[in-house]
This record gives sequence, structure tokens and C-alpha cells, in this order.
Amino acid sequence: MSIKYKNSQGNFITVQQANELADYSKVYYDSGAVVKEEKFYENELMGLLYNNTSNENHQTVVNNSSSAGYKWINIVESQMYSGYELKQQFSYDLAGVLTGTILELFDPNQELVAHGYKDENGNYEYDRTRKYYWDRSINPKEELFECTYYESSGLLWELNWNNFHVDEDGQESIVLLNTASDIQELRDLTGMSQDLADYYMSSEIIPSF
Repeated sequence: MSIKYKNSQGNFITVQQANELADYSKVYYDSGAVVKEEKFYENELMGLLYNNTSNENHQTVVNNSSSAGYKWINIVESQMYSGYELKQQFSYDLAGVLTGTILELFDPNQELVAHGYKDENGNYEYDRTRKYYWDRSINPKEELFECTYYESSGLLWELNWNNFHVDEDGQESIVLLNTASDIQELRDLTGMSQDLADYYMSSEIIPSF
């Protein structure tokens, strides 16, 4: 097993550089794959990100890790959906109680297209849900649009097409809603499938395509 260090921006650094930082990670690799990542703050061990590639029982992972000095333990699991990768971080306290789940979806180019949070009961906190669409050939610096959702219901609040690639002040931005005509306009602008357009209109992070 090999060990590397990262700063808070995710860039590799030396152990000497890590010791000079307030916030860094210690990453453990086995045959090139990340096994676990330990988080440090001001040289104090804070938490664990454990990649559960073998579908281990969560309580077993927590029990095996609870004596290592962590303040929290996040178990990370990944699943593929038609080229998109869903990553879920199941957050546990040291008693093995689930405190929440972080969900992230990445497109085939490993761009973050959705993120959200579920509480300990598995309910979304919709004010924390965001979805993005990327096309680096059109806008190499920013997403083409962002979706936000009503906090109470999870219904689409707005799809904000920023148009920063044609106007640096964003004055040409447009807003699309969950209507048949706006969905068709979205498909015309992007060439995306109906399934993908429906995904952006919904606050659900886990895809059905």
C-alpha cells in the first residue's frame, strides 16, 4: 500500500508541505486505487473517507475504524448509470448512527452534474440540491446552466442558462421552467435526450436512465 498527500484543493503535495498546512488529506492506495482518505486539520486527525469497493457491511466498517481516533466516518460507494457515475457518502458517527448522505453524479467526462444531501431519515434537503450541464467546447470555464429547486417540494425553481460564453456580464441569460415548450427548447439548445432533460427538471439525484 502506498500513501500520498493532498491539499484542500485536491492537489498532490509532499509530506513536508502537508505538515505546514492547516487542512490536508492522507490518501492510501492499493494497486493504484484509493482505499481510504484521512482528513487532518491543524495536524489533528478528523475523519475518514472509506471506499467501500467490496460492499462491506457499514456497521462492520465503522466498528473496525472507530478505535483509530476519527471524529467521523464516511463510507463512499459508487455505481454507474449509462456512463454516469453516482457517488454516495454515507456519514456515520462513532456509535455507528447514520447522520446523513452526500450524493454526487458525474458525467462521462467526470464533470459534476448534480449534488445533494439526504438527512438521517433519507429525506432530501432540497435547498442543497444543484444540477449543472457542461459543454467545454462552448464554455470552457463554466457550466452552461444550473438548476435549483423549491426547498419545500423539490420541484424545479428555475433552470438558469447563464450565457456567459456570449456575454461576460450575463445579460443574455435565460430562465427555463418545467414546461413542455421549455423542455423542448432545452433539448434544441443542447441536443440532449428526453431522459436527460427530464433528469434536470427533477430534484432526484439518483438517475433513472
